[in-house]
Amino acid sequence: MTRGPHAAIMRTLAILLFLVLPTLAGDVDGLVDRLFDHDPAVRSAAREKLEAMGEGTLGAVLARIEARRIGPRATRIYDVADFGADETWRKIVAGRVRVLVAKAGGVQLAPKGSALVVRAPLAVHERIAKELDKLRATYGLLLGIDLRLVRGKGKGEDTLVAPRLTCRNGQRASVDFVRQISYVADFETRVNEKGEVAADPVMGTALDGVRLSLRPVLSEKDGRVRMVVKASIRTIERPLPVFEVPLPGGPPVRLQVPAGHSREIVRIVTCTPDREQITDLGGGLSLIVKAAPIATH
Repeated sequence: MTRGPHAAIMRTLAILLFLVLPTLAGDVDGLVDRLFDHDPAVRSAAREKLEAMGEGTLGAVLARIEARRIGPRATRIYDVADFGADETWRKIVAGRVRVLVAKAGGVQLAPKGSALVVRAPLAVHERIAKELDKLRATYGLLLGIDLRLVRGKGKGEDTLVAPRLTCRNGQRASVDFVRQISYVADFETRVNEKGEVAADPVMGTALDGVRLSLRPVLSEKDGRVRMVVKASIRTIERPLPVFEVPLPGGPPVRLQVPAGHSREIVRIVTCTPDREQITDLGGGLSLIVKAAPIATH
């Protein structure tokens, strides 16, 4: 007996909602228009009406404003394969895009880092396209780096090596300033025709000098080249220590053991174009660096 009236009431409410909701949505859109009107009086009257309409309407108005601010969203795929096999650059690109998107969408780096899948408002996509163009222009720059490894200072300065490197902006580069030192590391025995035991030397090689690893990055703001330089320094003492190994039925064998010490140094070097920057590596060694973009036109 009670189902009939309740069902009728629910149908009536549904019809009312169907009729009223579009009107409410239209009122909210009209109110949002007035809130952004160029006339201060219209904006003031709209704010007064908003305050009188209650919290529910406030939430609807804020939702409409946010939708207008963000705009329609779209999913686009950006090909970043042209940044080569440099994982660092792909992370830089993805990081820049994530900053632009922020909370307005999502960014996914595709497998192997060849593409970025981005869901964001259209206005954000426009900014992403401009940022990628700027990054591509920066990535394509060539940098010329002049290095000089010197021992001593002032008038007693002795240049050991002075190579010139050419690499892309942000690309890791390495160079070795090393000498190979040969020494008797081991021996192999054999019996000659007379039945005597003889020893044949086995040679080894030790490296003495400096190995440098660096990644130069051109600043977009001030045109300086900044790089983190890692120096691995190996010093072999001369002459090499010698010890004898007894050989049954023959003279002792003289072996050599390279002795020395190793150390690693990390320095941050900032180069102003066409100016030398001196970096102390310790042990009487200094690295003199000059870096600048190479004009391609």
